[in-house]
Amino acid sequence: MSEMSDPDQSNQPREPREHSEPSTSALQTIPVEGHTLTIERAPEGGAVLRLTNAGGDTPLTIELTSAGPVLRVGTGLAIAVDGDLRFAAERVDIQARAGLELRSGGDVIVNAEGDNLSSAREHVLEARLGDVRLDANDDVKIAGERIRLNC
Repeated sequence: MSEMSDPDQSNQPREPREHSEPSTSALQTIPVEGHTLTIERAPEGGAVLRLTNAGGDTPLTIELTSAGPVLRVGTGLAIAVDGDLRFAAERVDIQARAGLELRSGGDVIVNAEGDNLSSAREHVLEARLGDVRLDANDDVKIAGERIRLNC
């Protein structure tokens, strides 16, 4: 009878069966303010921390892999910082499926020690107020089917 009244002892034999029904890899499930935080073993190694809301959606997943953590946000992510926001990495790769907008209330400065390459179906460069300047240390080359000036 004492084994049944002690929650730790009664859960130990049942735990693998209870966790194996919803997810064979679940290590721990913690209720958090209308959400559930689940810690699981990943099939390929590592672990997964999964936050699930009451509707069954997963707004946040963190995969702990040998290459480092992977943060997955289910619907959207907003980052608000009062001060500076800095990223430091060997490479930064941003991929947007539908579009990408960069906006600034001040200047935009892009510096590269190497080349600056830009490719698109069409380029539009507009100065809403002031000049467009093109400075080069060497030749300025313009190639096109037709070069139209003052059109």
